[in-house]
Parts: sequence; structure tokens; C-alpha cells
Amino acid sequence: MHMEDLKQQWLILGNSREHKANKGIETTIGNGKKRIVFNNRKIGDYSNTLNICNKKNSRSPRFDTVGQLPYLGFDNDLYRTAVELQRHLNNWPSIGLTTMLTLSRASIHFDIHWMNLFPVMARQNQTDLNRPLPSYFHNWLGERRVAFNMLPEPDYSHVICKLKLDCPEHSFDCTSVTRDPFTLLEKLQFEDSNLSLVQDLASIDISVWLQSSTNQKLIKAERYFHLPRTKAHTMHWWLFNYQASQHMNHVRYVLAYCQQQSILGLV
Repeated sequence: MHMEDLKQQWLILGNSREHKANKGIETTIGNGKKRIVFNNRKIGDYSNTLNICNKKNSRSPRFDTVGQLPYLGFDNDLYRTAVELQRHLNNWPSIGLTTMLTLSRASIHFDIHWMNLFPVMARQNQTDLNRPLPSYFHNWLGERRVAFNMLPEPDYSHVICKLKLDCPEHSFDCTSVTRDPFTLLEKLQFEDSNLSLVQDLASIDISVWLQSSTNQKLIKAERYFHLPRTKAHTMHWWLFNYQASQHMNHVRYVLAYCQQQSILGLV
């Protein structure tokens, strides 16, 4: 890598809801920095832009890179980082996390706009319930864990919002339980379409989750909130049920909070 590569400053533009709300102002931010975008098919000028796209071959997931690379060999490093992350996540990683970790390891300075490593998994309507949401194909709980542990603090602070104890989306009455909520979570895959079980999980007070949490339990729980791209069938029925997805979105929030407190040493 040349010294000139290390001096370059890059701007990563994600695809979060904030990006969609601010669509059209991409050219007004960044003060002339080189840009990295994801899955953008409408770029005309690649002189200062790198577009990284998911390949559509589920049997051999990789990334396509079009445009100016941050340094020679970046695309190969990107793939190697993704393979490494796959082992940590038990699923193919998102382009965003893979790009940030690759740049960080190469000591390339970058700023981030409109990236979110915790997209909503609750379904927005009751149509197309047989179709998985795009957010289901990444292990977002795992990606937050990796970002906390592998990215330097200035980098992860841009994309990992510090979750608060007050969960605004939670509208259920909290009940006190004596059993381990993680044991209840494991029953989901054996209770097909048992909405009452999902409601019970969502009604457990966050203090109970905190008391029951261990790193091992939290990592094991990640598997209930994402789908592998390589399998045609899944037992995760709660992701395809409108009501269940609302409740499980809250459960995932609670687990992310427990994860955050554990990693930051606050519990």
C-alpha cells in the first residue's frame, strides 16, 4: 500500500431509512471526499466513487466492486474479511460492516453517513408474509457484537446507537418471571405459530433478561433473528407472522441492550 492511499479520506454512505429520507443530497456532503456506496445501480461517474454490490449467487456469496478502490488489493481484503466474519456470525456479513472493518484494518480514514447495524425486523404490513424481509438475511445482533469488539471506538460509535433501557416500541405489560427467559426462547422452534409464547417473551421485564444473560446465551440467541441464504426452508415462523414479528422485534432490542451492557462492562 502506498502512503498516498493512507492519506485519502473516504465517506461511506449507507442505505438506512435516513438515507432514503435524505435522498438527493449525497453530492452536498463529504467536502469532496471519495465515496463508497452499496448496491447503487444509478451511478454515472465512478471517478471518485466505489460501488460495492452483493452478488446474486447464493451458493457462492461475494461482493462486486466497481469504481476506484481505496488501495490495490482492497477487493481481495474485503472478501477475506467477509469470510472471517462469516465464521463469527454464522451467516454472510453485511457489506457495511465488512467494508468498515477492512478499511479500519488498513488504517484508511473514513466517515459514515446513514448506516445502521440494527434495522427493524418487524413487518410493516400484513401483505407478502411468505416473503422474507431483506434485513432477515444478516445476523444483526452478531454484527453489533463484532463491531463493538473489532472496530475502534470512534468507528463503531457512528453506526451503533447506544440503546437505552426505556424501549419506546415496547407496549406490553412487564411481568415478573422466575424461569430463565433464554430457555423460553429456545422453545420457539418447537411451538409452531404459538403467538402466546412470543407474547410471553416480549412481556418479560428487561431486568430478568439482564440477570439471566451470559455471553454464551446471547450469542446462542442470535440464531433466532436471521435466516441463512442457502436454505430454502426455515423453522423461524415468527419472522413470517405479522404480530409475532412485532413482539420479536422488541425481544431483539432487549437482547441487544443486554449485549451492549455486557460488552461495555456495565452489568
